[in-house]
Amino acid sequence: MGRLGFFIDECLPYQLARGLAELGVRAVAAKDCNLSGHPDVEIFQYCATNELVFVTRDWTIRRNNIERAALEETGLVVLELKPSQQTFEDLVELLFGSYKQLLTILDSDQPRIFVLTSKGRIWEFDQYAARKNRRRRRRKRD
Repeated sequence: MGRLGFFIDECLPYQLARGLAELGVRAVAAKDCNLSGHPDVEIFQYCATNELVFVTRDWTIRRNNIERAALEETGLVVLELKPSQQTFEDLVELLFGSYKQLLTILDSDQPRIFVLTSKGRIWEFDQYAARKNRRRRRRKRD
């Protein structure tokens, strides 16, 4: 992967791409590329062609078989932002603060889905889901 760049999904504030770009991070939003309202599968192809990480809050991507197959076909990396109640400034800080860690992680095999938590921790989705399930089981026992 060349210089790390982000594609900001429509479910996130449009200004997020602008805020990252002002900090020197390559970032575009759906609106910038005339992809507003287009199916995710088309957006995945755009991201793969332009070597962009797809940044979203849309957790349904990992459950939709068509989108999952498109992810595998394109070799795309998805970064799911877990926190839902954050301000625009918090999101810029979260992504910018995780930039170096993302460079290291994303240099390996693709496609993968990562979850970025509000504390700046990055989990590969399968690890995140397993950890969450363990916590649920513990709560049920208690």
